[in-house]
Amino acid sequence: MFLIQEALLWRGKQWSLEIIMSDNGEEAGENRLVPRLNERILSSLSRRSVAAHPWHDLEIGPEAPQIFNCVVEITKGSKVKYELDKKTGLIKVDRVLYSSVVYPHNYGFIPRTLCEDNDPIDKIHSKTKRMSTRR
Repeated sequence: MFLIQEALLWRGKQWSLEIIMSDNGEEAGENRLVPRLNERILSSLSRRSVAAHPWHDLEIGPEAPQIFNCVVEITKGSKVKYELDKKTGLIKVDRVLYSSVVYPHNYGFIPRTLCEDNDPIDKIHSKTKRMSTRR
């Protein structure tokens, strides 16, 4: 699971998409600091460390809709399809592709959004490089 920030910028007569974070976690593009995804957050209610729920606990981003956060469930080149369990916040294996087919893009969702199908807004991240799966 990765946190990606993208900027949708108006450039004269057209929109352009700018990636804010590179796949090694360092800054990309302008000299902007992008927060890294922290798998543990401090619960304000109990004051104990709990795992972050990727749909409820992550912010859409302070500059949305121009710049927004995205949680990647499936990385480019993967044969495993994951799905978010909204109740538990766990990302579970949905199915495995047993052929030579792989997922061609990074696929995920935008946190704290809801579509007509009661799922978060889907996001396909079409960056050409495969994302690292390091923690």
